Amino acid sequence: MSNPAEASAWLTTASAGTMRDDVAELVCLQQAQSDPPQALALAEQFGGSHKTNILENVTQQWAEQDESAAYQWAAGQPPGDERDRLLGRIALVQSKSAPDLAARLVAQQISPGAIQDEAAISVLYQWAAIDRNAALAWAESFPAGNLRDRAIREVEGAADAAAGNRLSL
Repeated sequence: MSNPAEASAWLTTASAGTMRDDVAELVCLQQAQSDPPQALALAEQFGGSHKTNILENVTQQWAEQDESAAYQWAAGQPPGDERDRLLGRIALVQSKSAPDLAARLVAQQISPGAIQDEAAISVLYQWAAIDRNAALAWAESFPAGNLRDRAIREVEGAADAAAGNRLSL
């Protein structure tokens, strides 16, 4: 995008629709690099059909820059699927440096269900690359069933992939 300021100004006068949604997504992702809270405000106002996706992506970008600030914002959102998805993105970022904390975030702050399951799998994948045994212990603590079986397979697959990457270097 060659002129983000001009594109942002265009959003304020554009009619709702696919084109505005697409431009809003580009503007928000660009804005997130320097001012994530402003990007989130733009997404709320102009995100249209892409709003949820934009919010998730901007939150993840923000967490990569300032995990604490992104978490404070996301945790302050109204309870529900959108908040859970935002926290899942933060957990993904956190899992790269502090997977045990990310696991706690997933287990304690994301509502049980499909969103929590996917967040847990994402954390496990990152964790297995760092500490297979700790990731496996968490996966094995899940209640018996499909998620536990999938989690154990994910840890084994991620650990194998990480080992393969180290060998090929």
